Amino acid sequence: MKINRTLLKVAILAVAMQNGGMGAITPALGAIIAAFPTVAPSLVMMVATIPALLLAIIPPIYAKATEFMRKKSILYSAAILFLVGGVGPAFFHTNIYVILGFRVLLGIANGIVIPMTTDLCVDFFEDQERNDMMGYVSSITGVSGVVFQMLGGYLAGLNWYYGFYAYLISAVFFLFAIIYLPESDKKEKLASEGSNVKAKVPGSIYVISAAFGFFFLFMYIIITNAAIVIMGEKLGTTAEIGLAFSCLTLASFITSAAFGQLFKRLKYSILPISYIFGALGLYLCYIGTTFWTFTLGIAVFGLGLGAVVPAVMTKITGLVPYELGTKVIGIAFLGMGLGGFIQPMLFAVILDMVHQGLGRFPFIIGTIGMLVFTVVIFLVDRATPVIPPTTIQA
Repeated sequence: MKINRTLLKVAILAVAMQNGGMGAITPALGAIIAAFPTVAPSLVMMVATIPALLLAIIPPIYAKATEFMRKKSILYSAAILFLVGGVGPAFFHTNIYVILGFRVLLGIANGIVIPMTTDLCVDFFEDQERNDMMGYVSSITGVSGVVFQMLGGYLAGLNWYYGFYAYLISAVFFLFAIIYLPESDKKEKLASEGSNVKAKVPGSIYVISAAFGFFFLFMYIIITNAAIVIMGEKLGTTAEIGLAFSCLTLASFITSAAFGQLFKRLKYSILPISYIFGALGLYLCYIGTTFWTFTLGIAVFGLGLGAVVPAVMTKITGLVPYELGTKVIGIAFLGMGLGGFIQPMLFAVILDMVHQGLGRFPFIIGTIGMLVFTVVIFLVDRATPVIPPTTIQA
């Protein structure tokens, strides 16, 4: 059956529209804490952190599941989990543990659809067309985060648990994807490689995935400290904090959307360059003494963020044969999820050791760390030219 390429691309992007769904309820966290005055705020905050934790756990499980399940069947399951886990707390909102249970379901769904969108690009596209799609998926992920947060924030303003109704919009995107997304012919692609030798994941994949995780670890410095600096030093208002984060999203969207064209010119040099932008952005945040210089740092970091995701996915899937594509995508997202999850705990230990508090100091730590991983990713990139072998010795 001939596949309509335009509908195929739109269907994959429809799946990607769920990638930012975890943040829909973030604007309502303060109201949720107020709604449960007898519950420890740290427990309520797990409404936001549980889906992020599961993003570190589920992608490798998704990769294993594709070995014995059709991807479209996995997509059906993810759609059900996403909608039930997302909307459920709107109906069952009197017990925080029930809400957290629904957030586990949402986290499982997010842990499936986020690697799946990249996996589908590998299934259906090659060469420059794949590079373009990797960038489009990353840019749509940023758009979805804005859409979910704006809709969730508006609904939560009416009543805090109305924010969970924001997830209903996903039904439209999932339905489109289920109708128009074909099943990938995995057996045919494996046969075309002509390999009878069991492939294994090269060590470079783990190094790149670890560096990828550290990029997101350093990104969370902005998430956890930007508001503290802006408000604590009276650089701006609460509304302007939202503007600063919008600049992060906009900058990320620009480089993600342009990734295909950037890759044509820069090739895999774009990977260490994205880390350089990350380091520069964190440093500008460290030295910025006005709202606009601080926000410039956030935006510069966003330029690196928009490039690093498609660049990493393009690199790792180019280092292995098709049969390992799903597995290495899962490994990379495991690194990404762990980086975001451990950041608050790791920096709490570091700041306690140096007798510093939250604020500007974490930004200089992040700058140094990002420069270190710029060197790491540069060396690994140079040592691993993308020439997928037809056989890899076990």
